[in-house]
Amino acid sequence: ARDKLYRNNGIDKKTGHPYFEDVSKAAGIIEDGYGLGVVVSDINNDGWPDLYVANDYLSNDLLWMNNRNGTFSNTISRSAKHQSYSSMGVDVGDINNDGLVDVISLDMMPEDNYRQKMMYTFLTYDRYIMERRAGYEPEFIRNMLQLNNGQRMINDTPVSFFSEVGQLAGISETDWSWSVLMADLDNDGLRDIHITNGMGKDMINSDFIIYYAASVQHATSDFAEYYKNIRKKLNSYGVVELRNYCYRNNGNLSFTDVSKIAGIGDTAISNGCAYADLDNDGDLDMLVNNINKPAFVLRNDARSTIKDTLNNFINIELVGDKLNGKGIGTKVTLFANGKQQSAEQYPVRGYLSTVDARLHFGTGKASVIDSAKIIWPDGKQQVITNIKTNALLKVNYNDATATPAIPVLTNNNLFADISDSRGIDYKHKETFFYDYGYQQLLPQKYSQLGPFITDGDINGDGLTDFFVGGAKGQWGKFFIQQADGSFISRELGSGVKPQEDLGCILFDADGDKDPDLFINSGGNESDPGSSDYLPRLYINDGKGNFVYDRSAIPQTIFTSAQCVAASDYDGDGDVDIFIGGRLIPRQYPSTPNSYL
Repeated sequence: ARDKLYRNNGIDKKTGHPYFEDVSKAAGIIEDGYGLGVVVSDINNDGWPDLYVANDYLSNDLLWMNNRNGTFSNTISRSAKHQSYSSMGVDVGDINNDGLVDVISLDMMPEDNYRQKMMYTFLTYDRYIMERRAGYEPEFIRNMLQLNNGQRMINDTPVSFFSEVGQLAGISETDWSWSVLMADLDNDGLRDIHITNGMGKDMINSDFIIYYAASVQHATSDFAEYYKNIRKKLNSYGVVELRNYCYRNNGNLSFTDVSKIAGIGDTAISNGCAYADLDNDGDLDMLVNNINKPAFVLRNDARSTIKDTLNNFINIELVGDKLNGKGIGTKVTLFANGKQQSAEQYPVRGYLSTVDARLHFGTGKASVIDSAKIIWPDGKQQVITNIKTNALLKVNYNDATATPAIPVLTNNNLFADISDSRGIDYKHKETFFYDYGYQQLLPQKYSQLGPFITDGDINGDGLTDFFVGGAKGQWGKFFIQQADGSFISRELGSGVKPQEDLGCILFDADGDKDPDLFINSGGNESDPGSSDYLPRLYINDGKGNFVYDRSAIPQTIFTSAQCVAASDYDGDGDVDIFIGGRLIPRQYPSTPNSYL
């Protein structure tokens, strides 16, 4: 299905009700997907709201960046290297207080070994390759925590980009998860994470999938009986009642599972979730919607423990204008004790849920907030100073003043890509090889590692040149520097047929004062002991022309190698070579030989 964007055109004079117009096509919202979650946030800090859409099944997530003219552009392929496969709930928040909002999307990967093994997964490597060839972005079955790195310039256009750190953070596997909320639950000034879990039927149980597939093949014309048997089999696996998760932010991009300590270990089929300070005691309580079971109302007692360990807080109530009473779209940034934290007024988040419209900040041991900067959605701002904590602060839009618009990011990168203007037109192209056809349990592919690069003055003109190794079946290339700083490329094109070039080095092998080229042959494509893995030495004639010296290397070194180093190991005045073995092809993790 295609998502819709409805523009609020105000109050209809005839009906007296708000009137919404479908502007999806005009706004560029034209991607299809099975959306389960959506969150609004100013991802790139330009003062305009952007959208992150979490899509279930095959369709990729969508990152709609606001073009500031009523249209949006999906930048997910340039902003994230990979994403959740069956994305469900989604939330945004600044987990490391760097002023940039980060994104969490949920999936269905179980935490325990048994459920991982019983979970039917169709995401084989073959399917992954097929999806990539069909134009889909990389997706994996686990929760994703996208750490916002700010913006980088791509073709003179600023683009937000993320590093996915879910596994590093320890939050990637929480089973069949629905809602995720980032909020400071212990008032230490860092956003923690709450995740809900559960499913009515174990529909991805491997045994059930096998039974279902067999039933389809042998189905009779009695469909009523057929579906009765299917339902009976599915019901035999029971419901998937799971515990929810609560993670404490450790302040170093890692989280600790404190679910049991926090008292949320009860199992249920939980989906929607919201937080609010229900008892006005200064900490956030949780409300969890359950299927076929009463809802959980979880009182937070963080402010009811020993007073010496209490953290402080501030709740902020935004009073907007008559058309936006809750100040939707407002951003608040607090400064205290040399630290900052920020929050946006977008209460719809997680999964089909709305949180308290009051913005909650934990301030740790800070009893006074130095200042709070409030930016309203129309750009008006105000700054409030010397704010006492442990209170409710009301902020009124009428007290804000107009300020200059937020400038668009300009190209202030430390480096500029000048490859095209200097004649460096090399584009590495790997030769496809199916490693998993030989060893299904490989942790990664070993046939695609290149390219490797080495540099030196190959023609004696005082300018640095460089060599880039080629993939199997492709010649490596020299890039020879010219007096004007440009480069001319030339294929190696000498000796044996092109192999998988890995570690390479330019050094004077024959003592004639010019650099010769040594290349390790590696990869996983050929059988163990194949001549394809022979290292190669190319002798330089002093003018940058290289000839393969077959006799220089013993014809008994058949190791799939990677690293190479040159030095006078034995102190006899000539240069020796160390060849570091990488693997025995198709026999991982057996230890390969290295050579000196």
